[in-house]
Amino acid sequence: MSEPTSASLFRATTSAKPWLAIAGAVALGGLLVAGGLGYAVGRSAGSSAGTLDWSLLPAIEAHASASVAQENFVLATGTIDEGLEAVFFLDFLTGDLKGAVINERQAGFNGLFEYNVTGDFGAAGVKNAKYLMVTGEARNLRQAGGRLGHTILYIVEATSGQMAAYAVPWNPALYAAGKPQKGSFVRIGAGQLRSQFVRDQ
Repeated sequence: MSEPTSASLFRATTSAKPWLAIAGAVALGGLLVAGGLGYAVGRSAGSSAGTLDWSLLPAIEAHASASVAQENFVLATGTIDEGLEAVFFLDFLTGDLKGAVINERQAGFNGLFEYNVTGDFGAAGVKNAKYLMVTGEARNLRQAGGRLGHTILYIVEATSGQMAAYAVPWNPALYAAGKPQKGSFVRIGAGQLRSQFVRDQ
């Protein structure tokens, strides 16, 4: 009769008493969690009830934007100025890009911006142009006539693989005075993402 090897002994031990391994893992996990909580509460022991002091955690400034698309248009939001949001709309059929800034003091919009992107993408020669649009952020953009809003619109025409970036000419003084402002989007960059044109099926 052959002597048992170390591998067979290990299998026999673990199969006979699997609860020992499970109990050990649970106990170790419990010790780690308890130690972490004890450290956090200990750091905040100076607070009134000995509760966790959330001020010990680093502050994180959150920014949110969204984009949603349907068959023939895409809608997106972005920050135009500190604490001020704009909504953007691109019509696939016409190539019209529009933006609106809400008036926080009274109902309605007091910032309206328009531009037609068709010529930028050569989309006049593209059957059923397909656009993608997302927003980004840049806080120090300027142009000859003044500053630009914080949001950058990145638009891609998927068939041709071309991309362009747009910004909004924004006058915070007019907004603070409650005066309406209108303008045209400013194209600030363009490029080719795909080297070969893909014809519409």
